[in-house]
Amino acid sequence: VKEAAEIISDLADDPVPAGAIAMRGYNNMHRVRFGSDAYRIVYRADIKNRRIIVRAVGPRTTVYRGMKR
Repeated sequence: VKEAAEIISDLADDPVPAGAIAMRGYNNMHRVRFGSDAYRIVYRADIKNRRIIVRAVGPRTTVYRGMKR
């Protein structure tokens, strides 16, 4: 949990850090791996308005369920 909080905090300074992957089929959506690659943070980067909207944080196996394009 602490690692996820630090990553999300760092997104404020760099919304698309090295290692962030753009998600195909979604506008401005990215994902970041953490926790030995077992977990993901899925977020939308609104660069124009300088906002990061975290959509999901969780295990890789379930974090994408229910995501709408």
